[in-house]
Amino acid sequence: MKKFNKASLIYGSVGLLLFLLTIPTNFNLIGYNYSFDEESEVFTIQEGYFNKEYTPVHITNDNASTLSLIILSVAKADNIWIMNIFILSMFAAALFLLFNKSFKHSTKFSKKYILLYLVLFISFIIWDIDVNLDSYQEVKHYVNELKR
Repeated sequence: MKKFNKASLIYGSVGLLLFLLTIPTNFNLIGYNYSFDEESEVFTIQEGYFNKEYTPVHITNDNASTLSLIILSVAKADNIWIMNIFILSMFAAALFLLFNKSFKHSTKFSKKYILLYLVLFISFIIWDIDVNLDSYQEVKHYVNELKR
């Protein structure tokens, strides 16, 4: 039972570290965020992970639909990143369990689970890159449309 407590500790620690990265920096994997100033009606697009470039856009009837599409794409990326925090934490805990000596009963048994782990992890990484690349390209397209 102790191995599951350690796995829970690893799951919680990895998740907490990723949340601590996310909250102060507004981090997501596409590198775009936005802010809105109601008084001046200026929508600011933030591009970059840590060294952000800011693009202020005055809201008009002509660009409102494009701005709403940027908001939706960034929200999608934020939601995917939050889901990634939980999934990556589970992969870290599972990795600990796979290499825990009490979990390994036989080499044949452990090799099957290691192979399954690798297949799932690689599949997750490929899916995650594909989804985030789509979101990045959407936002980049909408930002370029606003700059014209």
